Amino acid sequence: MTGERPRASSNVSANYSTNVKSYIQSRTNRVTVTLLLVSCSFLLLNSPYCAVWIVNYIHGFRNATLKSIKEITELFMLTNFCINFLLYCLSGKIFRGELMHLLRCQWKKLYMRTEGQSVMNKKKSRPKIDIQLQEPKRKFHQIKNAHYHVDEI
Repeated sequence: MTGERPRASSNVSANYSTNVKSYIQSRTNRVTVTLLLVSCSFLLLNSPYCAVWIVNYIHGFRNATLKSIKEITELFMLTNFCINFLLYCLSGKIFRGELMHLLRCQWKKLYMRTEGQSVMNKKKSRPKIDIQLQEPKRKFHQIKNAHYHVDEI
């Protein structure tokens, strides 16, 4: 044996590496889209309030029309906080799953209290999302002071 790795295990390792990279890239893209949506909504909903506040400041907060417009744009600014929740619900698969789990647990606890049942006896454990990115196990062989490894399949 010359110390070369077999082609079959090399292909498996390459496919594994490609799958991990594509998974990480897709997760990164989803997070980027969510953050862009949140940032754009922040700018769109807060910039009118800031602009009106600056104009109102220049006029010494004496103009009644500007005060009324400022109050309307203040509603847009406050809407931003509600929109964030909706954006995370729409764009985040894991967020939706965790939210549904939380709501189901709270609803069950409330229902059990009204029925007089013990909450402790019926406690359901939360499913774990465990993502492990591990390399295939390797066996190390030694031939006359030369070390090399063979991937297990």
